[in-house]
Amino acid sequence: MKVGEIQVESNPKILLYGSPGTGKTAFMLTYGEGLFVMDFDDGLLTGARLEDRFKDRRRSVEFERFVDQNPLQGRAFQRAKVFLYQLTNKLSRIKDHPDPNLPKALGVDSLTTLGDAAMRYVLGNNAQLKEGAMDPITMKYWGLAIREVDDFLQTLKSLPIPVIVVAHEGTYESDGDSQTRIAIYGKKLPDKVASYFHEIWRLRKKFLTGGKMDFVIQTQASPSTLARTRAQAKDGSSVSLGLREIIEGLGWSLSR
Repeated sequence: MKVGEIQVESNPKILLYGSPGTGKTAFMLTYGEGLFVMDFDDGLLTGARLEDRFKDRRRSVEFERFVDQNPLQGRAFQRAKVFLYQLTNKLSRIKDHPDPNLPKALGVDSLTTLGDAAMRYVLGNNAQLKEGAMDPITMKYWGLAIREVDDFLQTLKSLPIPVIVVAHEGTYESDGDSQTRIAIYGKKLPDKVASYFHEIWRLRKKFLTGGKMDFVIQTQASPSTLARTRAQAKDGSSVSLGLREIIEGLGWSLSR
């Protein structure tokens, strides 16, 4: 095979990240019908209330919440692992046994809170409770939680459907310079996350003339910001175009 013969991946894996208020979740929901969201943030209300041309599309998205009612138990991540395992098994049989009820695409909102849920899961299974409080978090627990997140991302990458993951961003100091990174714990995990995605788009604000503002995707990396596009997504594309439209414009054919 020659490089020129490589085709666009049929099932894109896209990471959307940015600071609060940049419309990450609302943009993901413009994918519309066929998308199923694993909601760790409990933050889909915006999608239900936002009034724009995508309102019907957002409201057609299905979801399930994976939120811990008791932070000391860490059951949300356990439920999420079971859900993802079952979905993987069902999708593996889809060629022989088509199922119209299965998701056509999977969303995760968000990677940051998924990481928090993984830590609670690890602590709930390994730490000893003392007078209602957990033992101090040791390197052992950090390592186990990172492994759980890593395994989860590996499974997402293997799914035969498009996957869109939302993450928050954080600012870190490195050698005296400020770096914008994906907000998730671990020294190496934030950088390793990139290996699981074809596209890494940072959502940012863009100020227009007349005091107006737009939200756009950054697809080109800068010295202080992570971003990447293998499908040559246009840097600065407005989220008002819609996620489905941007993806299809890059050559991906999406099931409706």
